Amino acid sequence: MNADAEATKSRRHLTHIQLIAGGIGGTAGVVATCPLDVVQTRLQSTTVKIRRTHSSFASVGLVNGGVNVNVGSRPFDGGIFSYMRFIVKTEGLGALYKGLAPNLVGVAPSRAIYFTIYTKTKNFLGMLGPLSTSSPLVHMLSAITASFSTSTLTNPIWFIKTRLQLDFRATGIRKKVETLVKDVYKRDGISGFYRGLTASYAGASETVLYFVAYERAKEILANVRNSSTDDLNWYDHIIGAGVSKFFATASVYPHEVARTRMRQQLDGQDLYTGFFQTLKKVYREEGRSGLYGGMGAHLLRQVPNTVIMFVTYEAIVKCLSNF
Repeated sequence: MNADAEATKSRRHLTHIQLIAGGIGGTAGVVATCPLDVVQTRLQSTTVKIRRTHSSFASVGLVNGGVNVNVGSRPFDGGIFSYMRFIVKTEGLGALYKGLAPNLVGVAPSRAIYFTIYTKTKNFLGMLGPLSTSSPLVHMLSAITASFSTSTLTNPIWFIKTRLQLDFRATGIRKKVETLVKDVYKRDGISGFYRGLTASYAGASETVLYFVAYERAKEILANVRNSSTDDLNWYDHIIGAGVSKFFATASVYPHEVARTRMRQQLDGQDLYTGFFQTLKKVYREEGRSGLYGGMGAHLLRQVPNTVIMFVTYEAIVKCLSNF
């Protein structure tokens, strides 16, 4: 077998490894952090507000279909985990895993698609000319390409996940996915499943920041260790992934709130119809705090989710590359 054939075989082998590693890594992160995903989605929407009362306790007000729902009350300390206990009490333990099914259906292909497109784009740009694959510009362009492609292909899955997580009925009588799909299609057609897509496109900026920061963090850690990025330890990947994700998420968080609001529906009405319209409406009615609703839960979920995903990804790639 000649050198070109060997190179082609090697690239195909690497693509298969990235597909497998990306899928498994994404699935591991989702399963581990699903309860925080439910809390995050609800706090980003208008359906749940944790507020301080005059007695220094916090209470939770639920809104479903635009009407306040009496779900009982109890003192809260305002914490995320306190609200998780409230969900278990009022909706059952399974409620912490609402939306897990579409998450599992979507995360493996979406992560696999993302990592594959990112790597292929990075290698392609590196072969074009003056920029190497380690260039921040190449990392940025690769992340944008992968983000836009993945968001477009998988948005319907995340739309369904969000709607399920905003259903407050006990898990035994929750709306089934089939019914939800039929209702949305009957009302809005195919376009209904792409609500929030523009916010996802805007969210590509977070992904760009993350990947540029992550690649840079690996280079810095490699220099500290006097080694190459391929020889970094698992805890180096944890440090790099965690710090990079925190920085990227905190920088551009409001797009997360906009995306959730655009996907929710109140009293049969879509109050949030566009990305910038949503940002303006939230800021006008709720102030700056509204644009950062659920950020604590989001960070608690995203940072460990990303760490688990990337550590798993790197470990599988390194393991399978030896075969």
